[in-house]
This record gives sequence, structure tokens and C-alpha cells, in this order.
Amino acid sequence: AQSLSTSRSSIGQSPFVRLDVITSSNPTSYSSMRRAQRLSYAIWLLLDGVAMTGAEPSPPTRYEVLEMRSIEQRLGTSKRVLEGINDILEKLIPPENPKDGDETQ
Repeated sequence: AQSLSTSRSSIGQSPFVRLDVITSSNPTSYSSMRRAQRLSYAIWLLLDGVAMTGAEPSPPTRYEVLEMRSIEQRLGTSKRVLEGINDILEKLIPPENPKDGDETQ
């Protein structure tokens, strides 16, 4: 983050801006609602390749995400997709057996 901000780099076409710089000058300038709004779009960049996993429900297309009208709808949908991925991982990865004498569960 430090090198991106000092080199005046950009991510895509947007300049990289450190969040701590924004909030240190005015803590209310980047509200939790604004953060949620940004996350509701950014999460789909991370989930872009999920369609190949076979997770149910399958992730929406980019167009469908952009058509969603609310932050709650986008985050709720991403939560369901992440839960589907988690279900697949739980089936693939066997649960750990507790060691002898280690029954913390």
C-alpha cells in the first residue's frame, strides 16, 4: 500500500488511495455504509472464478450483480455463494480428529 500510494500508481483506471489517509483527516468521510457498498461490488472480483467449482447456488453473472439494486441484495447473494463454496470444501477436506487428551470441542 505504501509503495502504491507514493508512486502514484493506479488500479485499473482509478488512482490508488490509502483508506487510512482519508479517515485520519475526517473519520466520517468513509462511513460503514460506503464501505459496505464498495465491498458489495468488490467481493465479486474475488469470486469471479467460482462458477467452475460447481457450488450451489451458482454465482450470478457480472450483469446480474450490476442489476442488483441494493447493498443488502449483493452482500446476501455473495454470502450464499460463499456458503456454497464452504459446503464443497467441507466435503473435500476431512474433519481433523482431536489428539488424545485434547477435547476442546
